Amino acid sequence: EIVEVDVRRSKDGQFVVMHDSWLDRTTNCKGEVIKRTVAELKTCRLVIEGTGAVTDEPVSTLREMLMATRDRILVNIDN
Repeated sequence: EIVEVDVRRSKDGQFVVMHDSWLDRTTNCKGEVIKRTVAELKTCRLVIEGTGAVTDEPVSTLREMLMATRDRILVNIDN
């Protein structure tokens, strides 16, 4: 099994898992990913596409995602 993820760089140089370069569509935050630190991005919550319902899920760092999927699934990282 395989999953493809998109990554963006945060203001403090870390990589986060985020499809868009803007937070507006997929989180309850606004603005560009690159203009926020990971600590700031961690305050954002993911939203359910279509309904816009806010979840309890924060933005994940690439490291967190890789640790969670390690030895379980092949990951294709798209930048």
